[in-house]
Amino acid sequence: MLQEATFYREGVRRAETVMPLNERIDLLQNAVAVLEQAQDIPNQSPRQRSVVSEELAACIGTLIHTEAGTTTKARIRALYTSAKDAFDKARSSDPDNIHATVTLGWISRELIGQGLFDDEERNEVAANLVSIFDETEENQMDLTQQQFFLRERMNVMELLGQTQLSQGAFDQLCAIGSKAGYYLRARSQFDQIPTGSLQSEVRKSLENALAYLKQNWTDIETDFKCVSLYFSLWWRLRVNTKPFEIERVVLPFTNTEWLECLSLTEKLCSLNSTEPRPAHRFLRALAHFHTDHISTCIDEFRSLSRDNTISVGGRRVRKMFMASKDGKPLLFDGNVLNDVSENETGRIYVDQVRAPVALTPRDFDKKELRKNDSLSNFHIAFAFTGPVAQPAHFLRSR
Repeated sequence: MLQEATFYREGVRRAETVMPLNERIDLLQNAVAVLEQAQDIPNQSPRQRSVVSEELAACIGTLIHTEAGTTTKARIRALYTSAKDAFDKARSSDPDNIHATVTLGWISRELIGQGLFDDEERNEVAANLVSIFDETEENQMDLTQQQFFLRERMNVMELLGQTQLSQGAFDQLCAIGSKAGYYLRARSQFDQIPTGSLQSEVRKSLENALAYLKQNWTDIETDFKCVSLYFSLWWRLRVNTKPFEIERVVLPFTNTEWLECLSLTEKLCSLNSTEPRPAHRFLRALAHFHTDHISTCIDEFRSLSRDNTISVGGRRVRKMFMASKDGKPLLFDGNVLNDVSENETGRIYVDQVRAPVALTPRDFDKKELRKNDSLSNFHIAFAFTGPVAQPAHFLRSR
């Protein structure tokens, strides 16, 4: 069914100049109908469901392009809502679906360029689009995905630069309950949140954007886009890297900052219009650990380890963060709970947290570990599969 729909869409694209308009519309409507049926097929993997929804968004986007100029604005707006719903389903099933993000980008930009939105709608769509691109994790992409994504992101950022938000437009957005004006004013103060070290002028721009959001916190704290932007700026300025950018990060947070991290990630998880993003759930669980909510942390990581929307393979097992306090890694002691051979994963009860975490004997240069064997002065790292014991030399050799 997916191949059938893709065949219809590609056929319309290739024959755009020779195929009559009504035939192109019929083909695309057939493709949309096929994909809507495909969404209801049981026992699909999350990746399959995501690809189907991604292609549905692309077919609706092509239908919008085909019907534009021949139908009403109400019809185009309805189609755009359907395309956005398809995108939401695609990203909910696979948060790393880059093609879905790129698809929503070109659909939205075309409509804004054609003047099919009024000022309030345009600003809302632009804010949503920039936020979606900001949330996307580049470090999860292969080279081809990165090329598609970066090209479209450049176009989206150009759109942001063209969005001149007057005081009147800001007031109109506030009057209808939209927080897009706050988001756009903060986001327009910088080009992007870069990786690597920050130059002084870039840091100042990020600090100004964060200060603006903080100043207006009571107005924006119920808006996902604004809270997400606040968290990204807060983290980048405090940690000097983006979340998940590198492995085995020792975070510099004080106890007060861990409480703030927990509050922000709780908000992000509760405000998301679909399922909370795995990255936000991970960071919430990490904050629970560092605020002594150990059982809640373990439960969240257990749920994440079973989440089949997280890509299978390296990302799941990468050790992203270390248990730490005030910028120093913490040391732990414990006793092994079961016999475990060199390459197997066992469990060790950690005295300081009064809970078990995973361990692998080979990490400790052991052929095996026996029940009740003791280990001392090890660290705890955190992966999407949960907390795991790590020997101190792993961090020293980083």
